[in-house]
Amino acid sequence: MSNPKTLTLRIPTQKKSKRKRPVTTMSDDHCDGGREMGDNGWRAAGESSDSSEPQLRVEKAFCNFCGDHMGDQFNQCVDCGGYMCEQKVPDGPGCIWVGTLDRKIPFRCIVCEPRHWRKMADAPKGDDGCLPYGFTGYGGRKRSKLTWPMVLATFTLAGLPDKYMQKSLRFDIEMQYMSQKENLFLLKGNLSENTNKKDADALPRGAEFIARSVRSNVPANTFIVIDTHSEARTGRLQWTDRARRPMNSPASEVVHKFVGQPLLEQAKGAAVQARLCIQPGSARSWYDGSPFSRGGWRGLFLVTPGPAMRIGESFADVRGLVESDIFDFVLGFAGSSTLPTQVQNALSRVIERLGVDKTMGLWDTVMSVVGQDLHLLEVNSVVAIFKERGSTEVLSRKIARHAPPMRPWGVEFRACGTPNCDRTTFDFYVQNDGYDVRMTCRACGWKSAWVKERHWGHHVFRLDNTLPTVFWHSYPPSEALYNIFIEASKEKWKEGRGQVECKWTK
Repeated sequence: MSNPKTLTLRIPTQKKSKRKRPVTTMSDDHCDGGREMGDNGWRAAGESSDSSEPQLRVEKAFCNFCGDHMGDQFNQCVDCGGYMCEQKVPDGPGCIWVGTLDRKIPFRCIVCEPRHWRKMADAPKGDDGCLPYGFTGYGGRKRSKLTWPMVLATFTLAGLPDKYMQKSLRFDIEMQYMSQKENLFLLKGNLSENTNKKDADALPRGAEFIARSVRSNVPANTFIVIDTHSEARTGRLQWTDRARRPMNSPASEVVHKFVGQPLLEQAKGAAVQARLCIQPGSARSWYDGSPFSRGGWRGLFLVTPGPAMRIGESFADVRGLVESDIFDFVLGFAGSSTLPTQVQNALSRVIERLGVDKTMGLWDTVMSVVGQDLHLLEVNSVVAIFKERGSTEVLSRKIARHAPPMRPWGVEFRACGTPNCDRTTFDFYVQNDGYDVRMTCRACGWKSAWVKERHWGHHVFRLDNTLPTVFWHSYPPSEALYNIFIEASKEKWKEGRGQVECKWTK
């Protein structure tokens, strides 16, 4: 069945357990159609767990407070429905000290118990009471988390001599799935019509892997990486035909041509299922182990230099992949270089954060990974097009590094205050005095007023206080941001430093 050179899927047939385990049934409000947490973990109510079909490895449930796999020893809060794990042996893994829980009284988690105490009529004012059990805190425990089923597909331009990034990505993800290899499906391919039979046959098996994960109620995450060149004038992605001639097409056509409609449809089915299944108490706890948070994510990574994300027509085509619900997010680059050694680390970490151990939203994950990769931002800016789960609004943002004298706040300005000035992007020179910035056009000699932080702070935002040189803004930049130096120069100058006044003219 499986070929070890092309994929790592090894799915043993599940044996029926002789020992009966307790089953906790969830209400239909949290999961469409009802879900039961039995021998096979998240599965549809009434579905048989001893089917002859090969099953993915699915854990039972995870604690909302520490993320540990709970096994059979767990407690559910009567107020919020959240799960909380309990120790089996002293000093073992678990949030609740062994032997301290009184099972004669209703169980409430550490969030709901103080609220319940304050509502009692005889509770002293301002007193949160005390927990009726021992709580060990969040640290010092070994985590045994489920590595959620994942499909990772990498497509490279045929003839590229360097396969470093493709091999590095596969190696990094395989290391995350060492103990649960059956939950990972890897496939690779060339952006060529001369794809060999081995790679072509892997695509239907990848679609079946996703379908099997949906039937097991652990909808797989699907991540597509396309490593190719983009045409300089149009931003179209390059591929080769049967005669090995270079061709170029919009990103949407390349995705449908080489990824294939069956795999995209199965990935969409996984996303639809994940949106309907919410773990009780997940909204009140930091760790959500439900398919709603962890499963069914679809991501496209365009590893190609700037034109694909910088040219208007090409960018609109890429954005359309998210607007038409083919992907949940697209990550691209708007810089001049996408050498594997520069981008591979960021791609690998984003995939791990979203697909292996997801505890944050899409945008927060991208910010935490890309913002700290200063080596990447030295030569590149990252564009993220995404739609958070539960929202219909498609957002596009750019993360870049403040790089005077050419790119203040990571933005490339082209607007000059002199009408009909024959300038280029390279004619603009930026001076800064702390966080105050002034622009000079070397083509005509025009100088702008000093723009202070209280003026540009409405358009450009710091990624984090610990990263003062990394900023993000809506992409493409707004007209107000492009003309910020021109509008500042319309104000009266203060004596001495030529700083712009606070009042803005229309």
